[in-house]
Amino acid sequence: MLSITMKRTLLGVIVSFGASVVSCDHAGGGLDNEAMRLGKKYFEERVFLQCGDSWFRKSFALGTPYEFVQVKNLDYGLEKFPVNEVDNANGIEWKGQLWTKGKMFRVNMINQLTFKPTRWSEWQAWGPFVNPALLMVNIYRAKGQWHVGDDSRPAKIDFSCSEVSGGT
Repeated sequence: MLSITMKRTLLGVIVSFGASVVSCDHAGGGLDNEAMRLGKKYFEERVFLQCGDSWFRKSFALGTPYEFVQVKNLDYGLEKFPVNEVDNANGIEWKGQLWTKGKMFRVNMINQLTFKPTRWSEWQAWGPFVNPALLMVNIYRAKGQWHVGDDSRPAKIDFSCSEVSGGT
């Protein structure tokens, strides 16, 4: 069993010198493919809901000026990190990170006085900075068991397509 400190280290920011990036369509090897599958499953069961040709996620951070994020052409990227001697001593067989990407996104703005959704923002091109649709999840395999993300998100999506009406 990994200690809390070790889990935080693994699930926290990982310095990725020599990391390799694997695209969703070109994941190589059995463990890479399994990491991609499990990461996508995590996002599609716990984070993003597909409604028509869009994917939606609910804001998870308190104090954000939006409630929902709408993404077109949701896709994923996988970054595999090197497993070092310390990882091997702890039973780590594979580690990396899966992140979301898409063509464009917009957010459903919230009235800061009533905390009710008011309107959708303009569409924005996908970019690496200040992008509320960009999410990452850490994935690792230790002693034959996969570990994806953390337990801070609900176990399943807690909204429906009817709640994001107008976001199509």
